[in-house]
Amino acid sequence: MPQFKKVQVNFYVITENRSLLTGINGMVENVFSRQDKRHKYNVYQIADPAKLVIAMLRNGNCSIAIFDSESYLFYELMLAVETIKNTNVAFKSLLLCSPQEKKKFHGFYRSLFDINMDKKANTYHIETGLSLMLKTMLDEHEYGEQPAELMPSVYTPFLKLTSQEAIVLNDIFRGKNTHEIARKLFISEKTVHAHRQRIYLKFNVHSLSELYFYIRNSTLISV
Repeated sequence: MPQFKKVQVNFYVITENRSLLTGINGMVENVFSRQDKRHKYNVYQIADPAKLVIAMLRNGNCSIAIFDSESYLFYELMLAVETIKNTNVAFKSLLLCSPQEKKKFHGFYRSLFDINMDKKANTYHIETGLSLMLKTMLDEHEYGEQPAELMPSVYTPFLKLTSQEAIVLNDIFRGKNTHEIARKLFISEKTVHAHRQRIYLKFNVHSLSELYFYIRNSTLISV
């Protein structure tokens, strides 16, 4: 008998509309309340569609992307979806659009997104769409083999860095000391030290020399 596997699902709401984000949060909570409690989820707001694929790669697991067509040019959303499809990320996509868009472009949208819905539709209908995508995703990943690595493992620590940690790492290898980095970022030297320790942890090293060796041999950046 196959072994039960906990699944972490990440919901990404690509919108600048805070009210829509709040509504989606409530819907996701309702949808997940009907699932096995061992499964977990997170909801993230993504303001820039171009940053969606990086967020998915950083967080891993299963992803459901909910796009708000009225916040962006359609080309931006289409490009985001196509970029994700070129990776091994397990994801489903839901497009929320205006009633006019839904009526005019439904056939075209179906070729790009798993589901497209009128954002002014009854909340129940949108929740039903989310439930269908979630059930499909859980059925695909709850049992069976572990998903393949999204990319070579050497990339993983770089993706886990926060934007400030990435700056600290870059400055370290440019020869800047703790005082100089602190002044540049307008933070304390103690905070710079904390960033450095978290960088070590993410790269699974214990010293600057080990970190240098790791990066030098990863061929990802030139030092």
